[in-house]
Amino acid sequence: DAIVNRGCADRKDVQRATYNVQRCVLVHFTGCVARRFRPARLDAPPFERLYAAAPTDAGGPVSRSVEPVNLADYEALARERVEPGAWGYLTGGAEDEVTLRDNLAAYQRLRLLPRVLVDVSSVDPATTVLGQRVAFPVLLAPTAFQSLVHPEGERASARAAAAAGTIAVVSTMSGYRLEDVAAASPGPKWFQLYCYRERDVTRRLVERAEAAGYGAICLTVDLPRVGNRERDLRNRFSLPPTVRPRNFEDFVDLEGQPNEVFFEYIQRLVDPSLTWDAVDWLRSITRLPVLLKGILSPADATRAADRGVAGIVVSNHGGRQLDGVPATIDALPEIVQAVGGRAEVLVDGGVRRGTDVLKALALGAKAVLIGRPYVYGLAVGACSRSSRPRSSGRWRWPGARRHGTCRANWYDDEGASSGPGCTSERASVERAP
Repeated sequence: DAIVNRGCADRKDVQRATYNVQRCVLVHFTGCVARRFRPARLDAPPFERLYAAAPTDAGGPVSRSVEPVNLADYEALARERVEPGAWGYLTGGAEDEVTLRDNLAAYQRLRLLPRVLVDVSSVDPATTVLGQRVAFPVLLAPTAFQSLVHPEGERASARAAAAAGTIAVVSTMSGYRLEDVAAASPGPKWFQLYCYRERDVTRRLVERAEAAGYGAICLTVDLPRVGNRERDLRNRFSLPPTVRPRNFEDFVDLEGQPNEVFFEYIQRLVDPSLTWDAVDWLRSITRLPVLLKGILSPADATRAADRGVAGIVVSNHGGRQLDGVPATIDALPEIVQAVGGRAEVLVDGGVRRGTDVLKALALGAKAVLIGRPYVYGLAVGACSRSSRPRSSGRWRWPGARRHGTCRANWYDDEGASSGPGCTSERASVERAP
């Protein structure tokens, strides 16, 4: 089914999509699961071969009748349901997609070194992020145009985040107005923002986010120009008439207009001359805490902390901007060290397992953000007619957590913790040879 062309937003479908997004968040805490493997297709793109070890049903593709048990399952099912152009937009990266692949592969290069004979009979994964308590350290990253895969789009994912007890970061490029997303869910939300050439557009978006009850502004700083996304060029991807960036309705007439009208408008808004002064300006016009998303350099992290930002998201835009930059988990430790506890450090990109979350926290992240995986959940829930799922997936977190408790960074030979926020007798991380 091509979700773009379906009007399947009845109550059961919305509930199912909300469940699937929530499950995709919770399934990150999957520990070791016995599974069968299928060989990689030699003609598959490298990014797809990275998932060659996905679970199978009797040696074949994941069956629609089998409940997904991990994020690779959700991805396989989502691909069947999403129109190819929209799928390329969702899953693709910049140019050769080296960084896109490396975001995932970098986690596989890391190894956990657990400590044994530690009492883990009672485990609580809850934490706080910028003072907001969350049930576990996984947030929903800002992902544009979610209504490409489900009519409820960002409204459904915001409800799922609230049900799961975590924070949804809502994209400026949402298919719904930020006020509509806020009204759809009582849970905590942050607003992702670009600082535009026309500062009044930026100011008005910030004012609207404050008025709607968003708890923070997440400024994306790695988009001086839009990345060279060759999948979209090959697919000649364009937004369908039903999907529009509704947050810009106050600034440009979108109804009945071709895609080119909006994209030309955005190209004029994007400010390639943006400097650190924009961070000071943004902090001066809002009472909300400001995070910078798109930091990869320790020097930039230091400057961000010096400017008084509340948080840093170590991010390479999901491999969609500049190809060839480091995987985010590789960049994380030096950034944590550079910040020195002056701002909270989060990381996105490549997180697909509970053990990936554990690795990120052990290397100093306060929490992780996921993007594509929960959109897969939206797509699977959009028009599925499967029976009601049997469990929430929350059970998968304690398996990893109890083997390597996660609020740690790393250990010296004597077992003493180093780095901010460490406590004793935790897991550490080392690189595979």
